[in-house]
Amino acid sequence: MFKKILTYGLAFGSIAGAFLFVHLKNYGGEISDFQKGFYVVLQSIIIPFTCVYLLIKSVRNQLIKDGKTDFKAGTYIIVGLFSSLVLSLTFSSVYAWISSQFPSLIENAALVDIAKVNENAEKYVEFYKQPIEEIIQVTRDRYNIGNQFRENMFQYSSMGLFISGIMALVYLKRDKKLRVEKETN
Repeated sequence: MFKKILTYGLAFGSIAGAFLFVHLKNYGGEISDFQKGFYVVLQSIIIPFTCVYLLIKSVRNQLIKDGKTDFKAGTYIIVGLFSSLVLSLTFSSVYAWISSQFPSLIENAALVDIAKVNENAEKYVEFYKQPIEEIIQVTRDRYNIGNQFRENMFQYSSMGLFISGIMALVYLKRDKKLRVEKETN
């Protein structure tokens, strides 16, 4: 089971990292807001969902094949959590690699975001109740490797817990129905 968790986490983390690289290559270019949003949704929602869903389904099928039918919700949740943690570590490693090998991509993304902050400076100052210089520094710090690591860990682990919790509810209801049908036959 741990081999599967590691395999799925590394595979889907690498896929998310590849999409991050493509996103950073196109960031600030002549692409639409839809395309920018698509990259973000893909790497932060669709890829983790697919990873956790396929892994839990695979682990469940393997356990059924091994003859174990008494599942607990914790099994699903732990598998989802650990796979999302491996995914986030892989994704953060890819970000660190991109940051060291292609620092201009990271700097370009930060400059584009700072330009957007400067365009809407009065809105930001009114909303955050801080001077514009502090808001720009926070925007620049967002691209720091340590901040990205924390952000990715939180983002992917919460997504993994959410998805595995929903899948635990669905599968436990289904398993209960199968056990009742099996006992009546």
